[in-house]
Amino acid sequence: MLSKSTIVEPKDDTCTLPEMVGFDFVKGLEFADHDINFYKKLLLNFKKQLQTVFHQIIPTIINNEKEASLLIHSLKSVSGTVGASNLSNICFEIDAAYNASDPIPANMIKKLEREISIIQLSLESLINSEDNKQDDIEFDETLAKQTIQSVKRSLQKSEFINHDIVQTVCAYLKILCDQDTSELFSGYVNNFQYEEAMEILDDL
Repeated sequence: MLSKSTIVEPKDDTCTLPEMVGFDFVKGLEFADHDINFYKKLLLNFKKQLQTVFHQIIPTIINNEKEASLLIHSLKSVSGTVGASNLSNICFEIDAAYNASDPIPANMIKKLEREISIIQLSLESLINSEDNKQDDIEFDETLAKQTIQSVKRSLQKSEFINHDIVQTVCAYLKILCDQDTSELFSGYVNNFQYEEAMEILDDL
């Protein structure tokens, strides 16, 4: 049975998140270093990914296409990062079935489809809240440090890092270093050369 997420107040008490079914804000805010504005950006990016990267995940699984296991593995990681714990757990079960070369039960696919719908509806409530508009990246030293620290932790654990977060770090690197460093970091992450990517962030 799905439980409603807990409303978590930000440190400065200047804003709150709307009530969103399917999300554990405590876990999501931990990844975002308790920066509620950064967390909102992660949620908005996740909404965009569900509409693009993961848009065809259900038919891909049903048709047993070769990229299905990669999509499930990625969705498991991304949903866990933003605190969509129930969705992440469903993906974990399907991912385990793929790893064991077992067929994916039809009821599990339905369960995944239903949870994605719930998550999408919850994300709509975020879009509709008055203080949640996604703007172009503006440099904020504190936010930059928090974002980079979060990415460093993910790199250390060899976790999947979604594309939008990588692009955010690259934007910061252009300001803090230069274009070449930004492109080098992006290339390392895209090629799963996490140790080399870590070295760039360690040098900041």
